Amino acid sequence: MKVHPMDGGCDKTKSKVIDTQIRYTAVVEGHAAWDSKASVDYDTKMSTNVEIAVKTGSNWTIEGSATLGSAMSVTTGYTNMGPHFAKQWRVPIEYKKIRETWKCNYGKNTYYRYRIQGGKYKVPNSGAVGKYGKDVRNKDGSAGYYKSPASHRAWVARGSYFQLTKNRSTKFSGAVSTFGIKLGASTQYDKDHKQRITAGSKTNARHDIWGKNDKVSGKPGVFYSF
Repeated sequence: MKVHPMDGGCDKTKSKVIDTQIRYTAVVEGHAAWDSKASVDYDTKMSTNVEIAVKTGSNWTIEGSATLGSAMSVTTGYTNMGPHFAKQWRVPIEYKKIRETWKCNYGKNTYYRYRIQGGKYKVPNSGAVGKYGKDVRNKDGSAGYYKSPASHRAWVARGSYFQLTKNRSTKFSGAVSTFGIKLGASTQYDKDHKQRITAGSKTNARHDIWGKNDKVSGKPGVFYSF
């Protein structure tokens, strides 16, 4: 029986970066329906987890995730977009394709294992510091609101705002495609990573919102707008 890397009895002897790509990755999204504005802030100190893809043989699989890091501290995002606006925000992240050399059976057999992993925020030459991503307005509106659990719903008084600054965002499936592989990502909300809605004052009506995964004061992941 052949022994493959990670089966046991094998040792990794070398890791080498064989290629790099900078790809814009969805890290946060904002929502604003009628008479409201959406804002998102994303600080390049990161706080983002991106899935890792590995291949031993012919097929790529997802194996955990890595928390990205950066010594830089700059902020990008969008401010007061809307009404009827909802888009993801993407930032440039450098991805590495790494080849690992494994020796098995007391060095008698050599196997190669490949890994695709995100690294640091890196703006390409003459590139954008951030880009608009997928349009997600289909998540907003009455259909989603009335399907949501009542416990997830809340409202924002006219002329005021609400923002998420705690807990982890929802996972953005297919947040990036790099080296032909799609990877998911999620971001930790904090004072540097936010989703905000600012309600307008055109009428006396309230502005309804709801959390995807929980009440908005719990761990909603992202909130939508009615």
